[in-house]
Amino acid sequence: MSRSEKKKATRRRCRRESTTDARARALLTLTATVTRDHDVEVIQDPFVQLTRSHRRLEERLEDLRWAARGARGAAVDVDAVRDVASFFSRAVRRHEEDEELSLFPRLQNNSTLAPLLARLALEHREHLTLQCQLDKLIETLHKTPDDETAIEELAALSEALILAYRKHLDAEEGVLFPGARAVLDAEALDAMATEMSERRSGGGGGGGGGGGRSTATPSSS
Repeated sequence: MSRSEKKKATRRRCRRESTTDARARALLTLTATVTRDHDVEVIQDPFVQLTRSHRRLEERLEDLRWAARGARGAAVDVDAVRDVASFFSRAVRRHEEDEELSLFPRLQNNSTLAPLLARLALEHREHLTLQCQLDKLIETLHKTPDDETAIEELAALSEALILAYRKHLDAEEGVLFPGARAVLDAEALDAMATEMSERRSGGGGGGGGGGGRSTATPSSS
């Protein structure tokens, strides 16, 4: 790597680190509520784990954005892009299972949250479509990492993913999670935490229903 390339890489790293400083501190705080038992992650609060996964996702989306921006006028770092795609197929897919198998079923009879659940599940499918586009771009860039058209498509796709997930995460953290906390009892939260821990230890972790304190629509007052 030439001296100028090293300087560019250093500047990109510094910018990325500065934008994620606050998120890193938040992630450190959230991590305090997740313990490890014999190298198996034991989740104590399912909503803390879900939010923690959101912060990790945001960090990886920024990695994708910088990989695309840094490639303009040069060859793209295909390994960095592939690493983000691998994160999608592993961690994001598991996160969606946490929601669709452990959280959503316990709220399906709540008339207030049901429309939002349907929308979020649909957005999961839309996100998968964008991720498949990323996989196809990786195939092209693996063969020709300096393909200007593919690099421009990568930049546009990274922004599309960031915008799509920003809207999605805002809805979950601003509406769904607080609403779910208000109607799910301690037994339901414990069952969710157990299922999510089992999912991370390779034990599966099925979904469940019930466990709600109330499924009635609250009054408008």
